[in-house]
Formats: sequence, structure tokens, C-alpha cells
Amino acid sequence: MAKILLLIMIVLVATITAVEATPPVPEQSSAEVDKKINEVNLTLKKVFDDVIASVPPAKKKEAIDATSKHLHIAERTLAKAKAGGEEKVATVALKYELSAKIVMEAPPAMKLERMEELFNAMAAPNHKDCLTNVNDKPFCETVSKLQKAFKEVRAAVAQGKKEETIDDVFLINQEFAPTIRAINKAYADGDDKEIAAVLATYNKCADAILAAPPAEKFRVMQESIAAASSASSGKA
Repeated sequence: MAKILLLIMIVLVATITAVEATPPVPEQSSAEVDKKINEVNLTLKKVFDDVIASVPPAKKKEAIDATSKHLHIAERTLAKAKAGGEEKVATVALKYELSAKIVMEAPPAMKLERMEELFNAMAAPNHKDCLTNVNDKPFCETVSKLQKAFKEVRAAVAQGKKEETIDDVFLINQEFAPTIRAINKAYADGDDKEIAAVLATYNKCADAILAAPPAEKFRVMQESIAAASSASSGKA
């Protein structure tokens, strides 16, 4: 089941990347843009109502608070997209629609968790914009280091093998997943101090992995990510 969910996430990212790489679409009128934004808002209302309805009474307040937070984030994200033009609105709308579809199709017990994971990602900067975005330098530096560390761990694990297996990739993806979730959550929470602390924590984590010799990279990855996750969640 976990591998299926990971593959779904990979397809989601690949689809969004393909959309972002398409040529500019014909210019739309302001009325058409507003219509698209309204459609997204209706989709969000539907998925948020579904999430709230899916949780047991003990988690109802948590679900209501979470959906309210993501509604405000969506309003800001869509407003920013509208200021950036029609193509930007179309891209953001597709991301929300794909995320909403995954949440709606998730089992009831997983809807809240899946919503948090996917919608938190909408609040974080897009690493694809790092070449031109000078306002998110700490984010870009941390993500760049984590991506490099990820590649080096994959290379180290594949050493001595004829080819890299899907199980190897899945395992390493599972180990790195908490880094992205923690960073996305910090941005979704909107606390600048929390964002700075989480980025600094995972920056050091990436440094430790990059500094480790190949034979030690996987172990150092596991230990450093576990320690960073504990620190970022306030358990350390």
C-alpha cells in the first residue's frame, strides 16, 4: 500500500511538472480567471467537508482547524497566482485539483493526514523557481543540499550492484520523506522562526550526509534525519 501511495505521489509531481513545462496558453479574460478560481474554491469546500466528515468525534476540532488553515493558505495562494497571470492560475488550480482528488479517494482514516501532507506542500516555495527566486535563499540552499544528499545516498547504495532496484529507491525515498514534510509544514504554519529553525536543522542534516564516506552514508542518513525530525517536532 505504501509503495502504491508513493507511486501516486510521483505521478502527481510528474503531471504538475509537465503542466509547468507546457507553452503559454492563450490569454484568458479576467472573468474566466475568476471562474477558474471559483471552481477551485468549490473543489476545496467539497474536499474539506469530506475530510471533516471522515474523522471521528475526537478529531473533529483538529480537522476543522486544519481545513480552516488550508482554506486561508489557498486564498493567499490563488490571489498571488492571479496577480502573476492566467497561466499561473491554471497551474495552481491544477495542483489543488489533483491534490483534492487524491484526498477524496483516500480511505476515511487517512483523509486528514493525506490532506495535511499534500496541502502543506502548496504553502512552501517551489524549488523549480530557485534559479530566479532570490527571496527564498535559505529554502533553496537547504532543498538543493537535500537533493544532492539524496543522490549521493542512492549512488552509495547502488555501489556493487548491476542496477538500482525500485526497492532501493523506495527505501531511500521513505527515509527522506520526513525532511520535505517538516519543511512544508513549517511554511503552512506560517511562523518565520519555525521556518528558519526547520531549514537550519535539515541543512545540518544534509551536511552530515554529504560529509559521510559512501559506506556510511545510508546509516548517517537514517540517524541524522531521525535526529532532525525529532528536533523539528520539538521532541529533542
